[in-house]
Amino acid sequence: MSRIVLLLSLCLPWVALAQPAPAEWRLLDDPQLDGLIAEALAANPDVRTAAARLALAEAEFESTRAARRPELGLNAGGERRTNSRNARRDDPSLKSHSANLTLGAAASYEVDLWGRLAQAAEAGRAETLASAADLDAARLSIAAEVATAWFSLRSELFETDLLARHQAAARQQLTLLQQRQNAGLIGADEIAAQHSLLAQLEADQSERTRLLAAWRHRLAALLGQSTATEPPNVATTSWPEFSTPDTLTTDLIARRPDVRAAYARVTARQAGVGAAKAATLPSLNLTANGLFSGDSLRDLLNRGSLAGWLAGQINLPLFDGGRRKARVRSAEAELSLVTADYTATTVRAFQETADALTTVETARDRLHAAQADLAARSRRLSVTQARLEAGLSDRFDLLGAQINRIEAEREEARARLNQTLAGIALARSLAAGFGFAVTSPSSTQHEKTPVPPDRLAHSTANRVFGVGR
Repeated sequence: MSRIVLLLSLCLPWVALAQPAPAEWRLLDDPQLDGLIAEALAANPDVRTAAARLALAEAEFESTRAARRPELGLNAGGERRTNSRNARRDDPSLKSHSANLTLGAAASYEVDLWGRLAQAAEAGRAETLASAADLDAARLSIAAEVATAWFSLRSELFETDLLARHQAAARQQLTLLQQRQNAGLIGADEIAAQHSLLAQLEADQSERTRLLAAWRHRLAALLGQSTATEPPNVATTSWPEFSTPDTLTTDLIARRPDVRAAYARVTARQAGVGAAKAATLPSLNLTANGLFSGDSLRDLLNRGSLAGWLAGQINLPLFDGGRRKARVRSAEAELSLVTADYTATTVRAFQETADALTTVETARDRLHAAQADLAARSRRLSVTQARLEAGLSDRFDLLGAQINRIEAEREEARARLNQTLAGIALARSLAAGFGFAVTSPSSTQHEKTPVPPDRLAHSTANRVFGVGR
């Protein structure tokens, strides 16, 4: 219960706000990252797979929609026959050779008495919309992963540079310690401790090398390439400023691709239940045929050679072993399944966004603390430098102060990376902030009725989190 109350406390401010976050909100102002995201969206295999599934769903939708239209076909034929002598003897009117030409048209139409075809078409449209939302979700996921890999790689490069500086200072300390040992000022313990420190730094360097390779490979895979693009620099202080949207509302939950996809699948299964029930009722089919026939083209086009008929057929299912009823039960079970998934998706969307907001705040506090510590150690380094110049300190103390500042720089870099990754998670949960439209034209062209944010977000919040109780 305490978790629900905590999550509710984070969700309630959204309900009180009137305006959603602006569509032009940008998480990070980084032109090179924008280029990489655009490149990944065009080349990533996962995005291409989702686009192919959308194309398949669109084709199936066109097929179900075409079933509501009449079918019309033309046919033409001709035959030339040689009559035997015996046949001509038995029927003197027969010629040695005869021809028969036909030209006809046929039409058929199923009258949608109970809306079965309309429901099937609606289910196909909703499935297409769900596939389009899946494509949007794939694009959003790739954008977030590219941004994560990009900044993680930059952070690892910066830490590698800091580690090299730390190793250089530690080696200089080892030289000074050895000099002191030779002078009999210290024992072997301090030398052994310094060697242990250098060994730890070497191990850390190996780990940095592994992580650098892993992030390079990940970025290359996201871009659909064999090698990744290297960042322009390694200084985390040059990273673009991090920003958060000015306002947050429950409408932002409705724009998430996963929520839109889940809602569309509920709509599709509702239509599927209607179509399954309509299939248990009688159906009416109309057919019409017209046929010209003649021995020659001249006779073929004579209106007197036209024959045709119009027919209607009613099909009434009486006994099928329970197949139609089983299809209805199956459709209803699928509806229950996707409805539960829709509710779970909405609840998860609330939770992810609330968690992302909390993470952003804690990451920001951690960064401020790391920046304050870095400033304090920088001042201490300046004081030690001044004491060395005044002859009040020695080179070993200065190296120690430099190492302390390097460690603070490292912590500040990690805190900045954590804040950036938290921002990426927030942008992903809000389906915004990456510099491109999350709701693609493929989604909007199939969306006859947008997902109602009030019914989507507020009703779920009322039912699950107790808003308004």
